[in-house]
Amino acid sequence: MTTPHTQRRRPGRWRRALGLAVTPALLASGAMTMAAPTQAAAADAVPDTAALAGELADQELTWGTCDFGNDAYNERFNLPNVHCATVTVPQDWHDADNGETFQIRISQAKNVDVDDDQYKGTILVNPGGPGGEGLVWGPAMQEMTPDLSDHYNYVGFDPRGVGQSSHAECTYSWDTDSTDPYAELKAAAEACSTDPDVRTINTEQTAYDMDFIRHLLGAPKLSYIGFSYGTWLGAWYEKVFGAEYGGKFLLDSTIDATQQTLEETWDLQPIARDRQFQMHLMNWMARHDATYGLGADPAAIHERYLAATEGLDSFTIMMMWILTGAYGAFPNNADYPLAADVVQMLIELGESDEAVPESDNPAVAAAAMLDRAAAASEGDTRAVFQQARKQVAPLTDVSTKKQAAEPAATETATLDSVFDFVLCNDGQWTQGASYWEQRNAELAEKAPLSDSWGLLTVPLCAFWQTDNQMPKAHPATFPNTVVVQGEMDSQTGWEGGHRSGTKLPNTSLIAVDNEGSHGLFPYGVEGVDQPIISYFLTGRQPRPTSVVDARPLPTEDTTFETWRVIGPRTNHIGPVITDPTVPADAPRGASPHSRAASSTGMRDLVAEQESVSMLRNQVQRVYGEDGVKALEQAGLI
Repeated sequence: MTTPHTQRRRPGRWRRALGLAVTPALLASGAMTMAAPTQAAAADAVPDTAALAGELADQELTWGTCDFGNDAYNERFNLPNVHCATVTVPQDWHDADNGETFQIRISQAKNVDVDDDQYKGTILVNPGGPGGEGLVWGPAMQEMTPDLSDHYNYVGFDPRGVGQSSHAECTYSWDTDSTDPYAELKAAAEACSTDPDVRTINTEQTAYDMDFIRHLLGAPKLSYIGFSYGTWLGAWYEKVFGAEYGGKFLLDSTIDATQQTLEETWDLQPIARDRQFQMHLMNWMARHDATYGLGADPAAIHERYLAATEGLDSFTIMMMWILTGAYGAFPNNADYPLAADVVQMLIELGESDEAVPESDNPAVAAAAMLDRAAAASEGDTRAVFQQARKQVAPLTDVSTKKQAAEPAATETATLDSVFDFVLCNDGQWTQGASYWEQRNAELAEKAPLSDSWGLLTVPLCAFWQTDNQMPKAHPATFPNTVVVQGEMDSQTGWEGGHRSGTKLPNTSLIAVDNEGSHGLFPYGVEGVDQPIISYFLTGRQPRPTSVVDARPLPTEDTTFETWRVIGPRTNHIGPVITDPTVPADAPRGASPHSRAASSTGMRDLVAEQESVSMLRNQVQRVYGEDGVKALEQAGLI
């Protein structure tokens, strides 16, 4: 799950090539077969999207060349079997015959006709968000799962509100002289929560869109691979449509889909982020004292970092992390060396006798810090900071222009954030600022890194009214499902993934001990990939719970223990591990080579999306829509 806001076309700075997955041998077994749920009980309750859509159900799709947003993707993924089309859907599936429609852009990597004996299903793929562009993920998943491609067609799509699909926005105004610090948030929540277009940007409506896509493609059932927020979307589809149209479902890096809203996931993310930073990254840096010179005690490095950055502006810190690409190390641990460079540099700058730059324009202060970082480094590291300095330049003029403008008693703004829309539309959050102020004060002690980044804020959803909520899963109708969850995941924390994997009915959990990356399949380790591939090819579900150890972190050939050992029943056992030199007890299916040698590229794409989303969020927080537009014009988001 990303942090706000939605993304559009990805710029060159953030583009990374997708790598080809190393997939295991097929059909090795040993897995237990779970009984398929009895579907007849709820079949009558399953919505019929074709009937609801009326004449739209008869539309003929016009397939053509895809535009995936950049030349590299277009060249790579516009293969002979890959085409794109636009689907027209009712804007509101609860009032489908009112004449209002949305356009949903889809891609299909077609390998086999649905009436062919080799056909095993159509897999729809969602990368997360909310707000992640998914058009490229159909052909990308085809490339990463060659063992499945003879039997499956793959579909990617930009969900409503995202990318090349129809967008929604809302305009709101607030009193700039108000003494209420939440005046703007309250105005935005009141205006946007009642906007008829914005109200349809939610997971329920997208699940209906998915089933309608299934109908138009002639697929008898829909299979699915979802990452991060995509697991919430997949579970919603399963609960509503799974009894009749549910195929095989993989939920990877999982939100707690047993909850009725996304509030618990929002609460957990700072804890999970700080946990990975304090335990996983600090332990790795302690093992590499010869490189970074910060000592072999991870707790001491952690405390030193927090002390050094205490006097720095949160926006300046975030620009250091995001624009250098170091933030991507949280969802993709292959980038730990880059993150360690930023930790080392922030400690050096924070402890320097030179005055910390101050400015009414935070981008100016960030630029000055990046200049200092470049001057204090050399080689490739210097080039990283120099490039980051160029990236922050578009923001330096924004504040100056605002200050020169005549002050207005009332200010008006427009919100088009799919992240916020989905987060708040998907269920009622705890209302009012006081709860969140107290909650953030508690989190600041538990999650000091997130606090220093300025991420502990009162959310828009604290003032947003909705009567929507995630449906419940019924054992008789919920399809057989596989959940994959890394222990140290910073985006969708272990607690939520563990609950989904153990509390959702008819679900198997594959837990990856000591793994911090976000978005795992295909992982390059047989203990993870083999049972999933077998599940998609044979229908044989993995045993209810299994534990696999993570691949070694970059430049290492041993997997070390972080946090606690995960037991065979996927419960944590034993004390908290603080010694960075303690190796994992047993390989449990792990490969002996480092992750750098077996990166699938899928985690690169997930990390790219997370980084762009975080950049947009931080600029929105400090500069508003003017800052976001400056980034868009510069091609950064």
